[in-house]
Amino acid sequence: MRKNRSCNAVSEILATVLLLGIAVSLFSVLYVIVISSPVETPSPSVILVGSIKEQNITINHHGGVALDLDTEILVTVGGIQQNVTTARDYLDSSSIENNKWDIGEKLLVDVEKLVNSSINITELQIEAAVVDVESNYVIFTGVLQEGEMR
Repeated sequence: MRKNRSCNAVSEILATVLLLGIAVSLFSVLYVIVISSPVETPSPSVILVGSIKEQNITINHHGGVALDLDTEILVTVGGIQQNVTTARDYLDSSSIENNKWDIGEKLLVDVEKLVNSSINITELQIEAAVVDVESNYVIFTGVLQEGEMR
């Protein structure tokens, strides 16, 4: 007597293994795509109020998270941007002790020291901006004094 062997079971097993391999491969590709996408640092939630009085720019921290002392302060006088400085340069010594710019602390920038002292700045437009270095976001910007642009 002759035994009749069938190959049907082998093809079903191969099909199942092949489908399982495709599913694992697709899942792996999707996983790598999702994991490798960059995650942006959110901008800090902070309330800053700026003003100018007697040639001094004052920026008050009225609420929100504490900012690093490396936070950049940008001042533009008459359309010309002055040297970029940090909050550390304009906070008083008691504010610098905890290495943060906290609620209630104020920055005081003497505009005449930034520009050539022979320039009359009372008629020039003065703008200020604060940039958080860690997240690279502008967290404050404003025109503090209307005036002429050079």
